Amino acid sequence: MADERFNLTNLFNIYNQAENETKNYIFELSIGKGRFLFMNFFSEEDESSKDKLFIFMRNTSSFATETLYGNHSKGDFYIYLNSKLKRKIINELQLKEGDGTFNFMSFMEELNNKIPQVILPEQKGRLMRENKDIIIKTGAIDEADRIYFGWPAKVSEGRKPRDKTLRKLYMFTDHNPQDIDLFIRILKKVNHTTVWLAEKPKNEYNVQDWINSRP
Repeated sequence: MADERFNLTNLFNIYNQAENETKNYIFELSIGKGRFLFMNFFSEEDESSKDKLFIFMRNTSSFATETLYGNHSKGDFYIYLNSKLKRKIINELQLKEGDGTFNFMSFMEELNNKIPQVILPEQKGRLMRENKDIIIKTGAIDEADRIYFGWPAKVSEGRKPRDKTLRKLYMFTDHNPQDIDLFIRILKKVNHTTVWLAEKPKNEYNVQDWINSRP
């Protein structure tokens, strides 16, 4: 018997929002006794993960990676509800499998209805900082061993800054998320990236001074 599928249509707005940022979204939901963290990374360099929805389930510390099918720019985010995923979700909800009282499609409807329609900078920043160890496991950032921000640097001619590098600003600095958003927009506009170090530098680079120095 083929797996059922469900269209997570309410991902559409935050997907479009993320298109203009670092091409990733992250949010958390509580449904029943379950606590879920959802993540998606879909930049050009996210070749292995751009159609993957990563789901971390906090009660069970379980991780699921599911493919999202369909034309996302038209609002299609189909997920196939395979038996392995269902079992993990039922365990996360602290339910007994096969007790006849749980309707999985009703659960998916509730999940879809609870998806946020906008993710504020402070929410994104907090979730990325708090869950950086989980994000690293997805392969969503470059050089995960280099976690100390060094300085901005011009990108080589013919190339452009990588979202997988710029995302680290949310995870490994304590700057205001709105300032990070502005910093990233300016970096992309002037074709700069960020340099990351394996050891903490003696002097912290002043991002605000760099932003203020731009024309």
